[in-house]
Amino acid sequence: MVVNYTGVYLTCITFFICLLILALHPLMKKITKSYMFWLPVGILLFIYVMCGRFYWNFVDFSFNTSDIAKSRAFLLDLCPFCAFVLPVVLIIDPTRKLASIISYFSIFGGMITLIGGICFENFDSVNAKWDFKWIFVGDSDNRMYFMMHFLQVVFGGWVLLNSKRNILKDFLSALIFICCYFAYVLIVVHVLDVNSNATGLVPADWQDGGEYENVSTIIKLPFPWITIVSFLLVTVFIVLAMCFYYLLQKIKWYKVVESENKI
Repeated sequence: MVVNYTGVYLTCITFFICLLILALHPLMKKITKSYMFWLPVGILLFIYVMCGRFYWNFVDFSFNTSDIAKSRAFLLDLCPFCAFVLPVVLIIDPTRKLASIISYFSIFGGMITLIGGICFENFDSVNAKWDFKWIFVGDSDNRMYFMMHFLQVVFGGWVLLNSKRNILKDFLSALIFICCYFAYVLIVVHVLDVNSNATGLVPADWQDGGEYENVSTIIKLPFPWITIVSFLLVTVFIVLAMCFYYLLQKIKWYKVVESENKI
């Protein structure tokens, strides 16, 4: 792996914006806890990701095409799935309960890609650079590669700050969601004979050139054990995020939203 310092700077900017939103939340929460705030946000995000990424996914698809085109068309990779579904549920669900569940995976997936795929040059076609088009649009091989994951981390975290929580229900809902998504991916992988770009549920994702190649260099386990360990790491991340949220609720001046903090 070769460090790409432009990617490191872009990732640091992403995390700085997240910290800024966290710090300013007490001043904004009266506005940002409203559905009328998130409705236009959801619409704008949906238009952006649809025009910048998902329109091309469907245009490029055919049953005889590559694994990547199939994966993109059927949202077999968790990050594009979250990037597409999160704006949709922000539009149709005023309570943001489903959006908050998806946000845990949106943040985790976005962070893994920013750190593992943008900070390091692991693919010839992915090379972070200070270029307006690359940052906001991407290129024909990797459309919205940076911006999609940037939006996932920033808006995923922002949604969590402004959503009602019930810790136990959230945890169970998150497990049910990811199990249902994995089942969907495995079914499509089997039906369409997809061998890569399937959220780590196929061996090629962890091998040289796979989307989780950098992760496999750190977690040196064979498939499918590496997938199981990665799933456990996601679970730990969700628990830590919930604990952090719970601690924020204990700070009276910061109080996130009117919430149900039952454990």
